Amino acid sequence: MGFQPEVRPDPVGFEHRSDPGSASAGDLLWYYFLGDVRITAGGTELVSKFGSIPLLHFVSGALAARDTLAGNSVSSYEYQLTETDDQITFRRNDDVLTVECTFAPGVATASFGDFPSDVCSFVQREVQKVLHDFPGLRQHPVVDGVLRRCDLENR
Repeated sequence: MGFQPEVRPDPVGFEHRSDPGSASAGDLLWYYFLGDVRITAGGTELVSKFGSIPLLHFVSGALAARDTLAGNSVSSYEYQLTETDDQITFRRNDDVLTVECTFAPGVATASFGDFPSDVCSFVQREVQKVLHDFPGLRQHPVVDGVLRRCDLENR
């Protein structure tokens, strides 16, 4: 696998410490399951060290990158971090995927071919970790919507 993102989230948000199952869609996307992102590809590792990247917002951004890049052989997608001015840029040039960010040096490079399925594997793996601790979230529209976007790809 050439693209291996990983998020290490804390269980609840820093601003709203209520049950995430009762959180609004906006709050769940922006304030819960905060952590850091680690992207490895082509021997390069890009790691954030903020501890404030919301997991569900990031997985939604990864799915948006997948959808944008899959539609064109030359394209880019910028994911803007929610609590800083930093961003992660995903670029596709034919079968080459590059990922770079403003918070870590280097450019991660991989074949684009597995990127769409790698994103879904990442999304499903990370969301399942959250569902292990908060099984009621499976019914939340945000979580359901994220998982459906990957289920549609696998049909």
